[in-house]
Amino acid sequence: MLGEAIARTPDQLPILPLCNPAVSQPALTATQQLLQHGQWQPFPSAIINSTLSTAAEVAIATLPLALFYHEAPVALAQHLQQTVGTGYPALLEVGAVALAIGHGLRGQAISKSLLTQLRPSLQGLVGSATASWQGLDRLQIWLDQGITAESLVDSSDPLRDDALLALYCACSTPTDWSLAVRRSLSLGNRSPVLCALTAALAGAYSGITGIPLKWRLPASHPESQTAEGQIDSRVVSSQQVCIWAQQLLATWAGAYQPQTWETATIPAIAAPGLWGARV
Repeated sequence: MLGEAIARTPDQLPILPLCNPAVSQPALTATQQLLQHGQWQPFPSAIINSTLSTAAEVAIATLPLALFYHEAPVALAQHLQQTVGTGYPALLEVGAVALAIGHGLRGQAISKSLLTQLRPSLQGLVGSATASWQGLDRLQIWLDQGITAESLVDSSDPLRDDALLALYCACSTPTDWSLAVRRSLSLGNRSPVLCALTAALAGAYSGITGIPLKWRLPASHPESQTAEGQIDSRVVSSQQVCIWAQQLLATWAGAYQPQTWETATIPAIAAPGLWGARV
């Protein structure tokens, strides 16, 4: 949400929430189902085939899946296959984003070598003989060569997939959330989906402490307002999203009553065998 808001208001403090309901609603519905059942419920196929038109939008819709199964890459890949479908043409890009978020949440920087590290898991997801690898291979070459954002925009054959561009922005500056998001703003079309996905990828490693305070403050605004200052009841408030995020963490951690975490202080929790430096 914060990344999308910054894309829409790059020269001022972001006003939340501004998420496109067509893209965000599947993620919110999936989060509620995870809270109710404690396990992932695949989307109806119509959502993937008609509502979500790009790999980046599918990646945003499956963010709760990436968060909930971040410490179990094999289970994450299996649920992605069931949800998106093995025949989905951009399954590789969606899988790369989800596994990258899991990589960051396990305390490993989303760096230029990320795609190389994820390749075995991605091959298990889609196999090795697929044309989709061309985009990721090209992205890896550009990362290795240190291609700048300006060069990407001016290239005669630029990357046009927002999922790949978000990976580029996050991998280029793995420890600087602000710079990664600002880089996504410089890629020409200033796509809210691109910025939202970049913010999620970069934030998986940096955590909330990596987000500048001036950008964090608007996220606590409890309501969504129209241009006239009236409450817009059609959009879920950022405060409610933050509550669901805390409850999702509680559900993943095995809390007996996740709903009581609305106002609780978040404890230090990490996947088994991992010291969590960021919470």
